[in-house]
Amino acid sequence: MKVHTTGTTAFGRRTFALGAVSVTAALVLSACGGSDAAESTGSTDLASAGATTLTMWVDAERSPALTDVTARFKEDTGIEIKLVTKDFEQVSDDFITQVPTGKGPDLIVGPHDWLGKFVQNGVVAPIELGDKAAGFSESAVTAMTYEGSTYGVPYSIENIGLLRNADLVPEPAATMDEVIANGTEAVANGAEFPFLVGMDPKQGDPYHLYPFQTSMGVPVFGTDETGSYDASKLELGNENGAAFAAKLKEWGEGGAGLLNSNISADIAKEKFNAGASPYFLTGPWNVPLAQDAGINVVVDPLPTAARSPRSPSSVSTASSSAPRARTPWPPRSSR
Repeated sequence: MKVHTTGTTAFGRRTFALGAVSVTAALVLSACGGSDAAESTGSTDLASAGATTLTMWVDAERSPALTDVTARFKEDTGIEIKLVTKDFEQVSDDFITQVPTGKGPDLIVGPHDWLGKFVQNGVVAPIELGDKAAGFSESAVTAMTYEGSTYGVPYSIENIGLLRNADLVPEPAATMDEVIANGTEAVANGAEFPFLVGMDPKQGDPYHLYPFQTSMGVPVFGTDETGSYDASKLELGNENGAAFAAKLKEWGEGGAGLLNSNISADIAKEKFNAGASPYFLTGPWNVPLAQDAGINVVVDPLPTAARSPRSPSSVSTASSSAPRARTPWPPRSSR
């Protein structure tokens, strides 16, 4: 089993982050590093300034990585972090429901695309990164910033990439035309599918396909003079958008057959791990399973559909709950 990476270009799926209360929980466990936590708050014993226990909701995938960090944080600050493992699919709704009742957590781990509904429901509190801000990726901090306020401390970024079975296709492809050609040849040599990506029969998969869209100069929204997205400037219907729509038709079931609405995310994962396709468009969360299946996995940069720069599909993070003693904020309209 091998895992290689080729090139450096990758596209963000999630920037995970933590949000915090109570002196921002020593800048949220020093962004999960566990070191210099007390120094970041100017106190050697944060427990003397407030609560001695904070509750953090986290999904099962990330809970083990935080166990040692929270133990070191308690040694540094005197504050215990109680990790509560929650179902990733349900945790954001539970957070919105429980925080106003005082039964929610002080901290939550999750992707940045939860932020809008958290702010609208008044269940998250802004934080100040201060002089620590320069230590984080600008795009990650931007992802957790809403109407000028930052709501979480980013600690990791996950990237979409193109998984390639190097036993079926030895070399990376730079363009989707090359992917189609390589995949077609692999099928002629016995593979079942030229390319795999999980699709929804009704919605397709705009998330995974977004980098291809932007490579053709088709953002969803335009930007204002500050560089921020402007929801009044819808760019999907521009000339390049029509060209991208034509490209989707070309790649679809009536064309090259790369995009198959009958292939769900689970089926795509299963088929790739069975060696049925040379390509799988996904993220690092599916790499270990491919390794365990004995696939000779190579992680390639995403190929382009055209020559324009590609953009991340999304950046994700997690936020902090509003302080329990505080009245929840009124909802805000989303940008």
